[in-house]
Amino acid sequence: MPKLSRQKAIEAYCRECICDDLDTGTWRGQVTGCTAVDCPLYEYRPLDQEAKAIRKRERYDALSEEEKKAYDKRAKEAAQRMGVN
Repeated sequence: MPKLSRQKAIEAYCRECICDDLDTGTWRGQVTGCTAVDCPLYEYRPLDQEAKAIRKRERYDALSEEEKKAYDKRAKEAAQRMGVN
């Protein structure tokens, strides 16, 4: 069996733990809905795109104004390097 990356191992664990093929939605959606907050992998579980966007917005909103300026500056520089407008 090939060696898994850390993230792939977490994804495999979460899928094995909570996913139900008879339930609706994707496996990521099911893992996103996990409520096992006592699980040591809870904060590292793979999320669906909507949950990722919400978490990113919450983290950004929690930054100070100075931190937001620095973040925005780095994001703009990265976009320029990648040719994204």
